[in-house]
Amino acid sequence: MPETSAVKRFVRDPVAVATLLTGMAVAVTLLVIVIVIHGPPGWRPLLDFPLAALAVASLLAGVLLPLPPAIGRTLDRLAEVRHIHLVIALLALAFLAVGTVVVLGVTPPSVDEEAPLFQARLFAQFRIVAQYPPGLLDAVIPRGDQQAFVLVSPDGRAMSAYFPGWAMLMTPFVWLGVPWLLGPMMGAAAVYLIGRLALLLTNAKAAVIALMLTLTSGSFLLTGMTLLPAVGHLTLSLLFGWLLLRGTTRDYILAGLVGGLALSLNNPFPHAAFALPCLLWLLIDPSRRRHLVPLVLGYVPGLVVITGWALLQTSLATPELALSGGFWSSRFPLLVSLPSLDSIGQRSLELLSAWSWSAPGLLVLAGVGWWQTRDNIALRLLGASFVSTVLLYTLFPGDQGPGYGARYFNVAWGGLPILAAAALSMPNKDALRRFVLSAAVFGLLLVVPLQLLYGHGLDTKRAASLEALSGPGVDLYFVDFTRGGVIDTVLANDMSHGTELEFVSQGPDIDQSIVDRWFPGARLVIRNSFGSGYARP
Repeated sequence: MPETSAVKRFVRDPVAVATLLTGMAVAVTLLVIVIVIHGPPGWRPLLDFPLAALAVASLLAGVLLPLPPAIGRTLDRLAEVRHIHLVIALLALAFLAVGTVVVLGVTPPSVDEEAPLFQARLFAQFRIVAQYPPGLLDAVIPRGDQQAFVLVSPDGRAMSAYFPGWAMLMTPFVWLGVPWLLGPMMGAAAVYLIGRLALLLTNAKAAVIALMLTLTSGSFLLTGMTLLPAVGHLTLSLLFGWLLLRGTTRDYILAGLVGGLALSLNNPFPHAAFALPCLLWLLIDPSRRRHLVPLVLGYVPGLVVITGWALLQTSLATPELALSGGFWSSRFPLLVSLPSLDSIGQRSLELLSAWSWSAPGLLVLAGVGWWQTRDNIALRLLGASFVSTVLLYTLFPGDQGPGYGARYFNVAWGGLPILAAAALSMPNKDALRRFVLSAAVFGLLLVVPLQLLYGHGLDTKRAASLEALSGPGVDLYFVDFTRGGVIDTVLANDMSHGTELEFVSQGPDIDQSIVDRWFPGARLVIRNSFGSGYARP
């Protein structure tokens, strides 16, 4: 039987057997660590348990039902296609854009997407700070998000609490009326850069394999369909690494510019964690130490933007924030602390997410590639950046909130498929290669659909309140964001776009007073547990 011979060939490859067994052991170990240290996870991470089981099932299916031998010849032909990484990137752009519209929706469901979008709309109007009537502020921004995601002052001024890099990148898309397209564009750029970086560090076949492992990973696909800054960090890290490893003086300056943008994207920590091994590599080698000068010079514009933004934010400080030393001084203890059992448990849970949301076995294969390419310092740096990111995030005491896989680790995730491809492209690894690519295809069929359903469920949940308040002529909504099941958006409406207005409900009496003052003549059409819906004249 062909299956039996395939199993025999697989068993004869010790790396293939070790990859399968280690993959299973990693999944079980992470589950035990999460339960013992972290305790039962919340509702979103619970999805990682069936996903991990399906990923293991995909690995087993890859052993029993391997792809036909023609897959190897197909890889060889694809590797010979000129600019194949560009072709695949363009196809990825189309897929991610359609996925955004169909699966996740073009309206962001999370505060980490809404806050930069709010700021990008201000930038598109050539403004930095919004100005609202003070009496309307609590109706525009949920109180729980004030001074957390949007800084507000008593006189009605407001701006994003995040640094402005991601919003600046989004601004041209706001002008075009498609801010949601930024995520797919950055995701497609990441695909292109993974291909280019794999080609630079290994060979053409490895580049094709890296792209296949990337595009069969649910965390990459869904994050690339969103406006989460995580996809921006992923892409900028790949660009930073590619420029740094090319090694000319101009490349070091450009790498610094990219790094400065990454520092200012939403917060500096992700890029700092990723870049630390690269900076140490330059620092300890006397022959490379001179490259630190052009690299640091490139960082200067980004650092200037961060400094100016932080100073501007202090001008919006409330009396309470002023007494505590400003926004960032007050937030620092909440963002950085010594590693604890809880933070280690959080990171273990996110490692499980990284494992179960990636192509089956990807993390283990990346470790194999790192170990087997000890003479390739560039590949070692990619692995070191991922480890550095995981370890340094134990300094952050909180969880990652909503997201797709381990979004805190996305800044360094792009190196994993490259390291895995380095292991798979070595000579005499045909059985391992067929097994892994077969498991990736089964993962695409078994694991990714469940992840897409989860993402679509978030969009459905976000839209539930407006659908419940819809009615004839309704174009003014007061949504009760304290109601269980209603996803909290950072900004109900910035009143700069669209024909429908969405506000935060503060109770029927206050809502009606706002209508009487600001929207005279609007009539109440519907009121229920989700809030109220009015029709303006």
